[in-house]
Amino acid sequence: MSTSENTSLEPVLNGRGLLIIAVLALLPYVFLPPKPLFGDAVFAVSDNQAVQERPLSELLVLDFWGKPLGESYATGSYRPLVSLTYAVQIRVFGAGPRGLHLFDMGLHAVMAMLVALLLQHLIPASRWAVYLGVLFAVHPLASEAVSSLVGRADLMAGVFLVAAILAHLRAIDSARFLLFEALTVVFVASALFCKEYAVVFPFLIIAADLAMHSAGRVPVGRRRRQVVVWVILLVWLGGYFAIRYALMGHFVRGPSLHVGDNPLVEAGLASRWGTSLAMFLTALRLLVLPFGLNHIYGSGTLPVLPHLLAPKAILAFGVVAALVALSVRALLSHRRPVPIIACTFFILPLLPSLGFVTLSGVLFAERHLYLPMVGLILAIGWALRSLPAGPRAQLWVKTAFIGVSVVFLFATWSRVDLWKSNAALARASLEAYPHSARAWYQIGLDLGARNDPEGAADAFRRALDVEPMRARTWRNYAIALGKAGRAAESVEAWRRCVELAPEAAGPLLRGLGEALLNAGRIEEAVRSLAQAHGQSPEDERSGRLLGKAFLRLGQIRLMEKNPGAAIQLAGQAVALGSLPPEGYFLAGQIVVRAGNREKAQELFDHALRLDPDLLRKKHQVAIEHTQAGRYADAAELFHEIVLADPHKSSAWFNLGRSYLLMKRYALAIDALENGLQVQEDPGARALLRQARRGLSGVPD
Repeated sequence: MSTSENTSLEPVLNGRGLLIIAVLALLPYVFLPPKPLFGDAVFAVSDNQAVQERPLSELLVLDFWGKPLGESYATGSYRPLVSLTYAVQIRVFGAGPRGLHLFDMGLHAVMAMLVALLLQHLIPASRWAVYLGVLFAVHPLASEAVSSLVGRADLMAGVFLVAAILAHLRAIDSARFLLFEALTVVFVASALFCKEYAVVFPFLIIAADLAMHSAGRVPVGRRRRQVVVWVILLVWLGGYFAIRYALMGHFVRGPSLHVGDNPLVEAGLASRWGTSLAMFLTALRLLVLPFGLNHIYGSGTLPVLPHLLAPKAILAFGVVAALVALSVRALLSHRRPVPIIACTFFILPLLPSLGFVTLSGVLFAERHLYLPMVGLILAIGWALRSLPAGPRAQLWVKTAFIGVSVVFLFATWSRVDLWKSNAALARASLEAYPHSARAWYQIGLDLGARNDPEGAADAFRRALDVEPMRARTWRNYAIALGKAGRAAESVEAWRRCVELAPEAAGPLLRGLGEALLNAGRIEEAVRSLAQAHGQSPEDERSGRLLGKAFLRLGQIRLMEKNPGAAIQLAGQAVALGSLPPEGYFLAGQIVVRAGNREKAQELFDHALRLDPDLLRKKHQVAIEHTQAGRYADAAELFHEIVLADPHKSSAWFNLGRSYLLMKRYALAIDALENGLQVQEDPGARALLRQARRGLSGVPD
């Protein structure tokens, strides 16, 4: 049936058909705009000061995450065009997520329409362009690229590549070929500044041209013109690498990675390539059956193969080789260029993404399959070329398209709903990958934020069972154990953390010291905190904790009848200069009990200058203890008050009353007599008589 013979209900790739594709591309994402930015989007946008407020020119010399390109800690992810779109949007529309998400939804709708146009151009007789455009639009595998915000790099690179190929194809039979070829070069050049794997785009265009040449789809006279375009693209690719080298001091460098980021970090080359080959099977499975999606792949999700000859690697190589062989056969025997073009869309963008050249910050990411999805659509379109023209067969295929599209639409809608927090995505990931270390880690963070330290500790433990060398997980596990009151286990977790990350020993030793304090291992705590403070003297928290440890050790020395050591330790705590008012007050308590009233009074006075209400607050807490029947706690606080201010008669009287209620009559008599020396009080006299009768054994 020709286009003119189509009924009004038949979807044709005209304006209405493109509108259908665009609307259905937006439909699964209608609830995305208000969802907050989290995960990588925070680092790329929210915390990226160049994106938020600094001059736009700075984006040219910073990596995607806002780090100076020449620094060792920069990632090498150079995507200035993507960062520029973030920055312009924020300056025009504000920093809220709505506008940012809407832009990405629009990019996806444009991409879906471009894919349908590309299919129509490569297979002019196809009646399936609208159906296949819709299939691309609602495919669940696109959800990460559209929803994550950092996936904008993949969206923009994809739009630029498909637009470049369409312009390049249009130049074949257009009188304005120079304009279209110029657009081709501009689009590919732009893609290079959107995503690193765009370095393969010139080769993808060359491969597509060679396929079109072999199929006789390009007149001989136009082929030389295309070769000129190839040369320009390759020269520009060389220029791109020169720019990277000038800015970074290297052509290709992956980010500084830990095995927890990408399990291939510590793998040999044979293991790395074998695993990367096997991931082609994962990519194929997700393209065909896009279920069991995962927002981040790492330890516990995909297996790391030992070598290239592992069965799964051999199988993957065989599958890819078979796809290429079938595509080449279709080209050489039947002059069909589409299969080989579909193969290049599937294979070439994945080569740099899967770790064949350099490692990325993740083992695998579904957003990297955004361009391979184009290969899937082209392959399906080519497979349908020989479909019988009978209405029955056509009806079955249309019904299948509609059914699959509806299923995909709801699957995408459901997936997008999870893009509201790391925890929501992690819980969904565990359904398909129950041993995902990163998912358990995110669950642990979420439970910790919900004040469930026991649950958080269990989640972190599960992550460590899969990924035992991750210092960050050990750190959070130690914190959760401490909050759960499991002090001894927290100490051991902190020790493991220090072993795994000696380069960050200062903060980790501080954590270990705090855990040792909570466990009552004071002398060990002092040693650990002294090391932490020595490595990071500017860290006020280390200083405060070290001061606290000195004071706790000073109290122990007092109990050991070693007042000289106690005074020395109190002096060391004060010398740190980072004690809170309560710390100076405790130092005074130690010193006065050690027999140096004059020095103690200086410390008490300093504490009260920092917090004039300190004694009043202690007095109030002591009264509350008394009212609750906690007489020993009340007596301790009242005793602290009278040591700091011996002229405070009310504290003496309340101290005596607390001892009396505890039936410690001798102490009560002593406290009440001291108070009466300061001020006469009838009530205190009555308490004193009661205490004396109690001491003599005379009942009231």
